[in-house]
Amino acid sequence: MVSTTKKVFVSYLIPAKVTSGDFFEKRRMIIEEFMAGVNFPSDSAVLTIEQYWNGVKVQQCIIKPKIKGAPEFAANQNRPLLIRTQIRRENGPLSASTLRNHSYWQTDFEGTTFFGQGDEYAWGNISVDLSKGILVEWKYFWSVENCFFYFDHLKVDY
Repeated sequence: MVSTTKKVFVSYLIPAKVTSGDFFEKRRMIIEEFMAGVNFPSDSAVLTIEQYWNGVKVQQCIIKPKIKGAPEFAANQNRPLLIRTQIRRENGPLSASTLRNHSYWQTDFEGTTFFGQGDEYAWGNISVDLSKGILVEWKYFWSVENCFFYFDHLKVDY
């Protein structure tokens, strides 16, 4: 996938019985694991992936090949990209629940030490209506042309 504009690369539904059940009542987490790959033409390229719940952006991963302390970057390598996200209800009523999440990504551009980054996009500042089912959409976009994102599989536990 090579787009520099936002494109959906995977979507699924979370039933209302899940969002209004243990996810809301017991603040259980929803965990996602991606099997993917990436090819950056330069160390200045950036891949951004974002998660939307019924059109509301609730999560974001910014993936850069050059991170301080990481192995030296080599352009145009197809490398594995592993992404893990977790999200839970933070507070609020069913119709306007705030969310908290963590997201992590890792890769190994030199084929040696894995490196990556973790971040938190929502820390109780984004609210969604959990009383109905949730259409989850993951979108991606590149900062520059000639980059490749390979999406293979998504595992969701809730």
